Parts: sequence; C-alpha cells; structure tokens
Amino acid sequence: TLHRLKRDGKSFRFEDQSAVLGDWAKGGVTLGLQVADLDQDGDLDLLAANYASSIEQAIRQFNGDYSKADGGLRVLLNT
Repeated sequence: TLHRLKRDGKSFRFEDQSAVLGDWAKGGVTLGLQVADLDQDGDLDLLAANYASSIEQAIRQFNGDYSKADGGLRVLLNT
C-alpha cells in the first residue's frame, strides 16, 4: 500500500506531497503523523512514525522478533 501525503493548497485543492516521505511513501505500517514547529521558524514541520516496512515485518515485530526491525521516526523540517 502506498502512503499519500496531501497538503492543503490554493483554490481548495490538495497537493500531493508524498515525495517528502521518500522510501516511506512506498508502504509499510505507519503509526502516525504529527505536525509541530520544531525549529521555531514559523513553519510547520512533520514527524512520521513508521513501525515496519511491511505488514509481514509488523507481525514479526508484534510477536517479539525484532531481528530485522526497520521502523523509525522521520523528522521533515519546513514541509
């Protein structure tokens, strides 16, 4: 499953911003996204929390097998 990130653009249209997620846009199990002004520059920044790169890997990790764990947190400033 591909992840899509949309940004509220002008003229009441959402713009596809999925490219900022890099490889994470290709799929996996994402726990959530959060926006905040982390660097206090007046622009919102994005935090994306991935649990695993695939459903199969997520099930392995849920069952306690972290030998190939590949999740993580990505911080995207000024997106």
